[in-house]
Amino acid sequence: MATAMPLLELPLRPEEYRRKALNRESFLVDVNSLQPHPALKELMVPMPADAYERLYESVKRYGIRVPLHIWTPPGTNRTYILDGSHRWKVAKELGLKHVPVLVLDLADDREARIWIVRANLDRRQLTPGQRAMLARTLYELEKERAQERRAATLKKGQEKPTSPVKESFPGRGQARDLAAKQAGISGRTLEKAMKAVEAQPDLAEKLKRGEISVDQAYRIAKGKDEDEEEDGRPASAEDGKKPVMARVPTVGPQVVVTLPKQHFEWLCELAQKWELKPKELASHGLMEWLSFQGE
Repeated sequence: MATAMPLLELPLRPEEYRRKALNRESFLVDVNSLQPHPALKELMVPMPADAYERLYESVKRYGIRVPLHIWTPPGTNRTYILDGSHRWKVAKELGLKHVPVLVLDLADDREARIWIVRANLDRRQLTPGQRAMLARTLYELEKERAQERRAATLKKGQEKPTSPVKESFPGRGQARDLAAKQAGISGRTLEKAMKAVEAQPDLAEKLKRGEISVDQAYRIAKGKDEDEEEDGRPASAEDGKKPVMARVPTVGPQVVVTLPKQHFEWLCELAQKWELKPKELASHGLMEWLSFQGE
């Protein structure tokens, strides 16, 4: 017989907090004792309206089945939601008094931000552009942490300060590629997204919302139209730029797939993430791949 979750009052005593974090013990808390972490608005990928409606109906019918992840910064009485802010919002809208939670034992606010980013990467169907924006944030946070570690090492005299402190540990390219790998995209995709946002910061929000692709953002940042290729020619069939169809053997039902360019790019990103080649993906039922000259 299932045991009912205990109802506890926040904040917990430090020793009880650590024990529950270590054992991953869930419990109930007053819905009004929580608040979303201030960084969620900046870091979290927006939830589409239809997805929020489905969440609302699910909570209304079944209640909250997945506990919220919460964190109390050491030495404070504030408790923040790091994952589950939409569930918390729905609970308040439905008039629920208590919500299930799991506590996280994190050292500082940077660790909390890194946790938020990684939770977003693990959870939803994201476009490469959305993943790139999360990877960019992860890269910046890890770079800050690496710089602090190096500064602390130099201060302790464990390393001779014979040269200026490097931008990050490891090198910039390696750190970028590592962040990209954790986000499930290529280092090149992340590099293009970072260059686009650096040149035109307002593109970050469009990428986060999935309104444009990384290639579109990159072209816009370079001063070209969204529908213009990097060589300056319009990306249309009218100037002779016709799509190239690549046929590969297939097993099972034969399916002809015609995809919009952006969707094809997303599919290629998935293929790269799964470390599969087009021919291998074809064995899962795809017969024709739509590609483009110069891509």
